[in-house]
Amino acid sequence: MNILPKAIRSSIGRYLFLQIVQNVNLFRGVSMDLLIQLVPKIEAEYYPSKEDVNLQNESQTYFYIIVSGALDLLVHIDGCEQIIRKAVDRESFGEIGVLLGRPRPYAVTTIGISQILCLSRKTFLNILRDNQEDE
Repeated sequence: MNILPKAIRSSIGRYLFLQIVQNVNLFRGVSMDLLIQLVPKIEAEYYPSKEDVNLQNESQTYFYIIVSGALDLLVHIDGCEQIIRKAVDRESFGEIGVLLGRPRPYAVTTIGISQILCLSRKTFLNILRDNQEDE
């Protein structure tokens, strides 16, 4: 979508993803202006089944919102993999790491084909800095 002009990308993003982003816990209560700035900056990614979205203890550079599909959040303890929870449509993950800059405490793997929105930490913090009333 990045090859499209900014105005078209913004319109498509708003149409497809604004309502989804608006309902994420992290963005509840923020201004519509902030959301309208965020949505065109979010990347939509598709992941096949059994694909690693991120690894445990990796630095947290993205915040994720699941549009469709399901994922396992896993921890590796003493060489054993344990599912700590499943994440499904309209859920998010990675927000704490993005806000605090901490490594991921878990790995995330897709269960089936999934569409996931990805927002970079840098982009999010820059937009937040420009909207201090929402900070």
